[in-house]
Amino acid sequence: MEKITTQYIANELNISRNTVSRSLHDKQGVSLKTRQIVKRKARELGYKIKENRSDNVNVFLKKENSAHSNSLYFRAP
Repeated sequence: MEKITTQYIANELNISRNTVSRSLHDKQGVSLKTRQIVKRKARELGYKIKENRSDNVNVFLKKENSAHSNSLYFRAP
């Protein structure tokens, strides 16, 4: 059996991979109806949503007129 990916779901539904991703992660820009169709198809196919997102933020600062940059790392409480 083929590995079930967001691209596979997109091909099955004849929509973009981006629409599938936005639907599965409840992002803006996708109608409720489309979201429901995508989630139903994902369940039917046995797709597992990856829930390994973090609350980390990286900030990169570059000094004016300098080739060097500093980076800061923050972790949300």
